[in-house]
Parts: sequence; C-alpha cells; structure tokens
Amino acid sequence: MKARKSYTELMKETAMSIQKKIERTEQNFFIEMLLSEITLKAEKNRLKRNIDHALDVRDYQSFIELTKRLQDINQKLNA
Repeated sequence: MKARKSYTELMKETAMSIQKKIERTEQNFFIEMLLSEITLKAEKNRLKRNIDHALDVRDYQSFIELTKRLQDINQKLNA
C-alpha cells in the first residue's frame, strides 16, 4: 500500500518546487543580460574598428552613421 504524504509534506514540496522555478527564472534572466552585454560590447568593438576605417579613408557619411550607432550602443550599455 502506498503511503500518503501529510499536508505539511505536500506544502513543503510545493514551496520547494516554486522556489526552484523562481531560481531558474532568475538564472535565465541573468544569462540573458550577460549575453546581451557581450553582444553589445562585440558590436561596439566592431563599430569602433569601422569608424577608424572610415576616418582613414575619409568617408564622412559612414563616420557620421557609425558614430550615431555607437552612441546608441553606449546608451544601452550605460542604462
């Protein structure tokens, strides 16, 4: 015969299950934040290289466009 769990045991299991779900959600949130920051930093570095190249070849239009995009990324990183 199968032993039945007491009300207290069921409540503990439920609380533990909810706590684990919360921890997983928090972990996923922090992982997404980390990946977003890594992606933005990589894009920032790429834009800096492209800005340098635009300056080297005296491409004013590209320089303006790239610096605006770099400013947007800097705002996202500092927010």
